[in-house]
Amino acid sequence: MMREFVNWNIRMSRGFDRLFFGSFTRDGNTEFNDIIPALVEDGAQVADVGGGKTPFFSPEQVMVRRLRVTGVDIDAEQLTAAPEGAYSTVIVSALERCEPAPHDYVVAQSVLEHVSDGREAMAGIGRLLRPGGKVFTFCPNKRAWFARLNKLLPERLKRAILFSVYPSKAERQGFPAHYSGCTPAEMRINMMLAGIRPLETRYYFISSYFMFCFPLYFFWRISTFPLMRFWPDRYCETFIVFGVRCDQGVEFFY
Repeated sequence: MMREFVNWNIRMSRGFDRLFFGSFTRDGNTEFNDIIPALVEDGAQVADVGGGKTPFFSPEQVMVRRLRVTGVDIDAEQLTAAPEGAYSTVIVSALERCEPAPHDYVVAQSVLEHVSDGREAMAGIGRLLRPGGKVFTFCPNKRAWFARLNKLLPERLKRAILFSVYPSKAERQGFPAHYSGCTPAEMRINMMLAGIRPLETRYYFISSYFMFCFPLYFFWRISTFPLMRFWPDRYCETFIVFGVRCDQGVEFFY
């Protein structure tokens, strides 16, 4: 009964969004998964940061596209649990302490919110890129309601709530989040300090965390929509930033 009730609320929340909020219902994580493979050239050297046991590229994609993927994760067990053939090599290290290992691309999907120092983590990404190499990041905005709530609730309690309402999230979520540097503006600044020139920022205005209770979701959407509409850089839910590693550093601008 509880599962049916939750599913009904989720359907109501999604239907409400489809009726009234159009482009504000685009999901950033889904779009990241859709667009990044097309931006990575066949035969490239790719660093998959924080992918662990759920790598961004499947073993089949790696083989067909002749990719050489380095799995970068602080947890060796996560890397060991990845499907065979997903990684050509691995680096067991905190991103902040990564040694230089130039790659053509770095993919950082839903990982930078978990580092304790966003500036040092981006410096580590810079060391993983060759000059001209590109980084693709997807990240939640620390100003989002769910992120603020995530910081307030005890770790054990929020995991129990999250996984009971959304069991599918147990595969990739539930790790402690710090949200250091996790706004679009901070992300761009940290990139420039790491010698990476930001190329593009994309904003997304939906997350599923409150969908389990339609009245709560309704209140959240109505309350935050004006802020998202007029100040997307500050009040988006999630965002993507693309950047390119420069030979001579980056002229700082903001």
